[in-house]
Amino acid sequence: MFVSPGFRQFGSTILASLRATRSTPLLVSACAGALMIGLPVARGLRLDLLDASLMLRLTMLVTCAGLVFVLDNRALSLTRTLPQSAALTTSIRMSAALAVFTVSWTAQLILAPRLIPTAAGYSTWGMLIEPFGIIALVWAAGTARLGRDDAGDASAVNLPALGLITAVLFLLPDDVALFVALGSPDFEASRLRWLIVLVAGVAILAVMVLRLARGQRSSRRPQTRSEIVPLGSDRGVGSVTGVHDGAVGQVEEPRTD
Repeated sequence: MFVSPGFRQFGSTILASLRATRSTPLLVSACAGALMIGLPVARGLRLDLLDASLMLRLTMLVTCAGLVFVLDNRALSLTRTLPQSAALTTSIRMSAALAVFTVSWTAQLILAPRLIPTAAGYSTWGMLIEPFGIIALVWAAGTARLGRDDAGDASAVNLPALGLITAVLFLLPDDVALFVALGSPDFEASRLRWLIVLVAGVAILAVMVLRLARGQRSSRRPQTRSEIVPLGSDRGVGSVTGVHDGAVGQVEEPRTD
């Protein structure tokens, strides 16, 4: 069966992106979040709506913790010069991580009703949207970090961003509260506010990913003659040849004579 070179290259890009993703924290946090709900259910624990809401949001944050490492790329300075689009490889990483996260989060929402007395009127599925708005904002911060330098440690920004964004959203006034308890009269209205957070987060994330891709394209720009510093020239100590936007060429050591 004939497989086109373009399709083969796309498949190789997907596999390479998945292999480079830090999957261990993702899988550990996904399992931990599900167990935090599954074990109380197995023991027959019963909670009221407020306590169940708090537990679900705690397990949500535990599950989200693994997502902060997804964008880490220690070889970022090298991958900038590759033909694969940075927007594509970043999107592949995020999509795969979201698939794992969604499985765990969905399992938690399925198990959560067993913690609450059946006589109470509630729907845990309304909470499905909550973590995705937070994740979009956190990843936007991490992608902005990747676009600024070649360190590749997006988690250095993602981890504090997760805590800060969650704290800010939690402390919003009651009129625009987001973390509303299950069964509360304002619960349905808060879903619309979460939708606004999600749309804004996705829009900001898309802008950051496109900026990352533009930075990659600029690093591939051919070097002009005026940008080359000849070796042995007097234009400063340690003259650099072929350096532009993170693309490293040849470095002349300082002369001691």
